[in-house]
Amino acid sequence: MQIDDVTGDMGLERLVERKVLVRLDDTCAYPASYAGTLYGRASIAEQMVPFGAAATGPLALWVWQGGRFPGRVDVVSGSHFRARVHGRQIVVHNRRTPPEQLMRLRQLLVTSPMRTACDLACMDLPGQRPSHTEALIARMLDAYGIKVSQCLKTLWENPRWPNHGPAVRMLMNVEKRMLMDRQRQELSEAEHIDRLDDTNDEINDDIGADIGKGDTMIIDAADDGPDDTTGRGTDVTADGSGFDGMGDDAERIR
Repeated sequence: MQIDDVTGDMGLERLVERKVLVRLDDTCAYPASYAGTLYGRASIAEQMVPFGAAATGPLALWVWQGGRFPGRVDVVSGSHFRARVHGRQIVVHNRRTPPEQLMRLRQLLVTSPMRTACDLACMDLPGQRPSHTEALIARMLDAYGIKVSQCLKTLWENPRWPNHGPAVRMLMNVEKRMLMDRQRQELSEAEHIDRLDDTNDEINDDIGADIGKGDTMIIDAADDGPDDTTGRGTDVTADGSGFDGMGDDAERIR
């Protein structure tokens, strides 16, 4: 969306403050609602990726996971691009990329989550990567059901990629992180089940106690039942027939 499409600077600032729009630069912004879906993010990124190039690195991570829009546009391409796009430098990675490691979302060509993880790990300077890269890679791989071993296999097949050694170590750390996260989740679920069992036991004990009290009250009530000597019981005539509570009046009617 071009800034000129929004009426007045005050209106634009208000929309940005209310998080209706996300500003890319002084001339362009995108609707925040678009960034909430995979294909919405792809439609935004495809406007920034040059024709014939594929989004990779932080931009591909943003497409797959969302979050804050990256400050540069990383692409896989054999070409060079000097012009900036919406104030962002286009950074080219000229690496072998088999077709199975590329995916198309709408009109956007983007590296697969597995290949995106490899490219992020191979960025040699911390400033090139998003902060907390290991956690972001782990979250993305977990979301798409990808094993770290698949990423490591790709790295072993491409030993000449820049920053290869540190990239392998980073992915091994990601694997440890994912394992620890799964263990914490399983432990949390087990503790939750134990708490539910304890709660159910307490409820059953309370129910049992209430039932016991009820039985005692019934027995006590039976022991303290009405006595025939009170005159309110069943009157028995000489022939053995009973008149409950009717007494002499019953005799007169008969």
